[in-house]
Amino acid sequence: WFVGDQAEMKRRGRVASYKAYAVEGKVKASLRRGLRWIKAKCSHIVHR
Repeated sequence: WFVGDQAEMKRRGRVASYKAYAVEGKVKASLRRGLRWIKAKCSHIVHR
């Protein structure tokens, strides 16, 4: 039972790291969208 338990712990750690990676990707994507929106607004104001 101990070996199986250890495998389960490894799997949980791996899943957690995948989730963290996914969250990081979402945060970066939303930041990029925000920056793009700000750039678009600024250029719209400048090029009126």
